[in-house]
Amino acid sequence: MRRPPQLTQREAEIVPFLASGFSRAEIAQHLDVSEETVKKHTSNILAKFDSLTLRDAFYALKNYAEYYALPSPAYQVFNRALVVDTIVDTDANEMRVKLNLDLECIHGPLERLMHTSAKGKYVLKRICVDGVDLQPGRIEMGVTIYEYQCIPPIKRGKRARVETTLEYDMMGKAFEDHFYYISCIYPSGVLEYRTRFVGARTPKKIGYSVHSNTLTVVYKSLEWDCGTQSARLFTSNPMLNHYYKINWQW
Repeated sequence: MRRPPQLTQREAEIVPFLASGFSRAEIAQHLDVSEETVKKHTSNILAKFDSLTLRDAFYALKNYAEYYALPSPAYQVFNRALVVDTIVDTDANEMRVKLNLDLECIHGPLERLMHTSAKGKYVLKRICVDGVDLQPGRIEMGVTIYEYQCIPPIKRGKRARVETTLEYDMMGKAFEDHFYYISCIYPSGVLEYRTRFVGARTPKKIGYSVHSNTLTVVYKSLEWDCGTQSARLFTSNPMLNHYYKINWQW
């Protein structure tokens, strides 16, 4: 997904109508403005999406309408890149995950960021965002929600880099197969997912899979590099409804 352009509030209100195939007259009636006003805003919108026609801009407009349309945007930020470094300490049976986000505020000011953690075979000992330890919040469908307060709030059009660290106790399950997965919770441009093993034990096999809900999917726009003690998964087209899993066997 491309970074969305900065639209005015009126332009953002018009996008869902354009993405749904409404005519200029219908949009004007809904918004109680003239057709000429709608025409002018539509031209500005197409220019910001680097498109000549509505047909050219259709998928970009559809994505914007789904994620960012006003008055109630589902997301306030676009994540230019999500870089995930996972270190598995096979001697201490501990795992440390560091997530680096490069966020751009689309609608602001942005006061809070959200992180999620699903219950798994490992015990989450700590989650820290930019040096601040977070406490677990509400639970939705088995996923714990953590919130981080942005001080000061991130202003519209501004960028912010956010580092999240998660520490897990792997419970000494040395003879079980292991895995860790990551998903994008914000619309993102790039996902780079690196795993490295330190300690005396070396995994016999390192693999990956991509899932959508309960289904394993074939993901063509993905690079996979794997050695004896490290692995790297990369995609410039991460999907919000997918999760990316790296697994290993002792």
